[in-house]
Amino acid sequence: MKLSCNVIDDLLPLYVDGVCSAETTALVEEHLAACPRCQTRLEQMRSPEPSEETARQRQEEAAALRKTILSGIKQTLRGFATAALTLVLLAAVIAAGILGYHAYQTYAYDTFVRLPVSDVEVEECEVQEDGTVYFVLRLNTDLYPTATRVETDEDGNYYLYIYGHRKHSESSSEERLDNRLTWGTFAEGLGGPGGPFTADHNITFVDSDGNELVIYDKNAQ
Repeated sequence: MKLSCNVIDDLLPLYVDGVCSAETTALVEEHLAACPRCQTRLEQMRSPEPSEETARQRQEEAAALRKTILSGIKQTLRGFATAALTLVLLAAVIAAGILGYHAYQTYAYDTFVRLPVSDVEVEECEVQEDGTVYFVLRLNTDLYPTATRVETDEDGNYYLYIYGHRKHSESSSEERLDNRLTWGTFAEGLGGPGGPFTADHNITFVDSDGNELVIYDKNAQ
C-alpha cells in the first residue's frame, strides 16, 4: 500500500521517535525511498534544534548586521547630500562669478566711453636704456579715465585703448580735466597683456571710430 505525502507528514514524528509498528515503518521507508520531498522533511525533523544560547547569538549577529547595513546606508545618503550641496554651492559661486564678470564687462566696456584721438596728446615719449618705451599721455577730457586695454597684432605691435566714465561728481570734474597717464612698463601703467612696451614694436592709440594716434614709431627712431 502506498501512502500519500500528507499521511507521511502525520507519521514522520512517530517514525523519528521510533514508536511506529514494523509494518508502518516499512510503509514510511518505502515512501521515503521514492519521495525527495518527504526525505527533506525528515532531514529537517532530525536536525537538532539550536540551543537558546545559539539562537541568542544568531539574533545578536542579525541585529548587528542590520545596524551595520543601516549605518552604511545613512553614511552613503549623507555623502550624497553633502556632494549635492557642494555641487549646488559650487554652481551658485560659478554663476555669481559669471554674472559678476559680465556685469563688470558691461560696466567697464559697454557703459564706459572710449576716448577719441582728439582728447589724447603724446606729451613725452623716449626709449629707455633697457629697450623699453617710456611715454606720458595728456588727456584733455571731462571723462574720468577708468580702464585701459592693450592688444597686440601678429607682429607684436601694441594698440592702446583708454576708457572714461561720465558718472563722476561735479566737484571732481575740474580735477579730472587735463589728466596725465604715464607708462614705463605695463606694471607701472594701467596694465596690459604682460611684459613692457619694447622699442622694437610700434605703439598706437586707437579710438572707437578707428582713428589712430601714433605714440611710438619704431621706424622713425
